[in-house]
Amino acid sequence: RLPPVVVARPGGPPPKEGTVELADGRVLDLPVDGDLPLGWHRLAADGAEAALLVAPERLGTGPRAWGVTAQIYSVRSRASWGMGDLRDLAGLARWSARQGADFVLVNPLHATEPVPPVGPSPYSPMSRRFASPLYLRVEDVPEYLALTPDERARVDALGAPLRASNETLDVLDRDAVHTAKMRALEILHARFRGDAAYEEFRRREGAPLTAFATWCALYEDQGPDWRAWPAGLRDADGPAVAAA
Repeated sequence: RLPPVVVARPGGPPPKEGTVELADGRVLDLPVDGDLPLGWHRLAADGAEAALLVAPERLGTGPRAWGVTAQIYSVRSRASWGMGDLRDLAGLARWSARQGADFVLVNPLHATEPVPPVGPSPYSPMSRRFASPLYLRVEDVPEYLALTPDERARVDALGAPLRASNETLDVLDRDAVHTAKMRALEILHARFRGDAAYEEFRRREGAPLTAFATWCALYEDQGPDWRAWPAGLRDADGPAVAAA
C-alpha cells in the first residue's frame, strides 16, 4: 500500500521497485541509476499508484529583491480616462526600473461586469480567463489611428470629462469609465472587424471566447441574475441562446 505522496531526495534512496512516469511523459523501471529528476512524477508499485515528489533538502534563497506594489486603477496620469490603465502601468514600470526595482506587482486585471454597476474589487471578477477593458488606454488601440476625424473626435469627447476628473480628489467612478470606454471601443470595433489579426484572435480563443461574449450580451440584455432569465436562455447549449 502506498501513501498518497511519496517523497524522495536527490542523493537519497529512490523507491526500490515499480515504475515511474516522469513529468515529461517518460516511463522508467525502478530502481534507476542515479537520481530521478526534480519535480512531480507518478509512481506505480504493487498494483497501487501515488504521486512521487523528488525535492531538494532545501531551496536557495537567492539575492534579495525589492519592487513596487500598485493598484493600477489608482495610478492615474493627466491623460488617463479617470483611472489608471496599462499605459500608466508602463510608465510606472519604466520609473521603477530607473530606481533599480526588480518588479512591479499589480492587482488582477480580470473581466468585470459587462455593464455597470462595476464592482470596486478586482479580486471578485466575472471571469479569470479574460481581461477587463477598464485598463485599456483607448488611444493605444492600433485602430484608433485609422479612425476618421469625426470618429476620433467622438472618441476624444468620451474621454474628455474623465481626463478632467484626474485633477480632483473624487472617488474613482468606475461606472463612468466603463461606459465611456465601451462606447469608444464600439467605434473602434467597426474598424477592426474582419481584420486578419482580429480573426486569428477569435480563432485562437475559440468556443470559450464565444461563450463569454454571449454571456456578456445576455447579461446586458436580461440582467445580472441568470436565474431570472427566460428558461431557454439558461441553457448555454440550447437553441434560444444560439439564436440570441
